[in-house]
Amino acid sequence: MNTSPRFSVIIPTLQEEGLISATLDQFTDQVRRRYCIEVVVSDGGSTDRTIALAQPRADVVIERLPNAPENISIGRNHGAHSARGEILVFLNADVRLDDVGKFFNYILTTIQNNHVVAMTCNVMIYPPEERSIDRIFHKLFNNYFYLLNVFGIGMGRGECHIMRREVFERVGGYNEVLAAECL
Repeated sequence: MNTSPRFSVIIPTLQEEGLISATLDQFTDQVRRRYCIEVVVSDGGSTDRTIALAQPRADVVIERLPNAPENISIGRNHGAHSARGEILVFLNADVRLDDVGKFFNYILTTIQNNHVVAMTCNVMIYPPEERSIDRIFHKLFNNYFYLLNVFGIGMGRGECHIMRREVFERVGGYNEVLAAECL
């Protein structure tokens, strides 16, 4: 029996004690079993309670070595190197999925197409916090990224990147020189 997860959800963190519990609690035991998910938290040196809150909720928690360089790209790469899944799902620590089951079902359906090697999704503001300007901005920004992909430029917002492990390894992961995420 193969016990390797299908999905590895990788979440880089730094001082996320106010957000990490709700983010990780989306991945209930039932969801993890149904979609064969492991959750990896890659911490960049938090001094708050981020690690303590993540440990009982994540399958793997990676702690930054003292004085080691760190940025979100490095954190994502560390998480990916510890992950075992064939599909890597990189999420920011404040991401809430509207419907976790629908999210993973869509990935499974779409990734079966061998021409699809990476994916992203629209980004929206948590409804109780959303203002009219947020709706307008995110609608424009999401459509901008959609059009870039239609024209073959291949872009995705940092909040959510999904890719096949072999693609991640082939491109050498995230460029660690850049503070923001770039493959």
